[in-house]
Amino acid sequence: MLKGYFSTMSEGADTTVIYVWDVYDPAGNRLHRINGQQKAPSVNSGGSAGGDSWKGISPATMQAIADQTIDQFAAWLGGKAG
Repeated sequence: MLKGYFSTMSEGADTTVIYVWDVYDPAGNRLHRINGQQKAPSVNSGGSAGGDSWKGISPATMQAIADQTIDQFAAWLGGKAG
């Protein structure tokens, strides 16, 4: 099982998405953690001051996070096989 957690942090015109994925076995024991962050310019002009920083996250940023996550997950699985 894979459980993920996201948070955002606005820094001027940029927004950073911080992500954590935990890999669990069927008994609920955590086997591995994948984490990272992706910084990207806000898609809303003027930033998201005082607003919801999620509104400034582009689909491309989330796709980059998905790509990084699956790469790290595959590397971990590959390391376990050996």
